Amino acid sequence: MGKVRVVAHDYIKKENLEYWKQILKDMVDQSFEKDKGCLEYMCLQDDKDPTHFAYFEIWESDEAVAAHLAQPHFQHFKEERAKLWIKPTESRHYIPYYPEKE
Repeated sequence: MGKVRVVAHDYIKKENLEYWKQILKDMVDQSFEKDKGCLEYMCLQDDKDPTHFAYFEIWESDEAVAAHLAQPHFQHFKEERAKLWIKPTESRHYIPYYPEKE
């Protein structure tokens, strides 16, 4: 199997948004720095609902995603997120449909 594309969504309590943005930025920076196989990690904030964040990730392989999820920086992120979210994270893996690019 080729590259892994992940799209995830979080909803964060309003009173925690500034703290959340820093936690998120730190995790993404460390992912690019420390996680082999991290090709892209884009974080988006909904312009109509500032509590809604979406993430678009591209990884070299399933093994790279698994290694990322086991990293201490991701574990810290995961623990903090659970304290701040409105509802649990929604995350799915996708395959390219159109245009077909690898």
